[in-house]
Amino acid sequence: MSNHSHLKNNNNDQNQMNHKNICPNCNNRIINDSRFCSNCGHSLEIKCPKCNSALSFNMKYCKDCGTLLIPDLSIRQQKKLNINHNKKKKKQIQKSSNKIKIISAFIVLIGIILVFQFSNDKQEDQHFSLNEIKSNDVFTELKVIEIASKFNCSCGTCGVTPLETCTCNTAIQERQYIRNALQNGQTSQKITEEIQNNYGSMKPEFLNESL
Repeated sequence: MSNHSHLKNNNNDQNQMNHKNICPNCNNRIINDSRFCSNCGHSLEIKCPKCNSALSFNMKYCKDCGTLLIPDLSIRQQKKLNINHNKKKKKQIQKSSNKIKIISAFIVLIGIILVFQFSNDKQEDQHFSLNEIKSNDVFTELKVIEIASKFNCSCGTCGVTPLETCTCNTAIQERQYIRNALQNGQTSQKITEEIQNNYGSMKPEFLNESL
């Protein structure tokens, strides 16, 4: 039983060796190390599609770079299969690239929407104006204008706009501060100092005489 198995294995090995030494074109038996078939002249060498090394047609892997070879195929067929494989990889890469582009565009779109929304909210805040509550006392209002005339608006967005005429919310708050202080009995000099300390933006011509 053991001898029979041994003989069977030897026959299988011999068949595999015979298959490897058969011309892929005419099935003629090939002598080892032959470069061409002695029956049909078919080239028995192939080139690695990756590193271009000359190889025997019955090799499975390239001996120089390890690339998987497909036996019994011509060089042209090898290159064609390799090109198709590369095309398939390029398509997969292109699909991944397209997905990344779509995700990036979506993120950019969300960012634009958020910036636009923030800008609208800011504009709405700017459009919301405070109501300036003026005094019925004419002399108090004249004093408010007198003190405010020493300053420019301090909001930073109105440019060099006189405090007594600016209509932004910051200017209204400053004038209301002056008005409340006058009604509480504070002197003009004290109010001027407090406005400069709290808001700044005093006109240059009044800096020396105020403090």
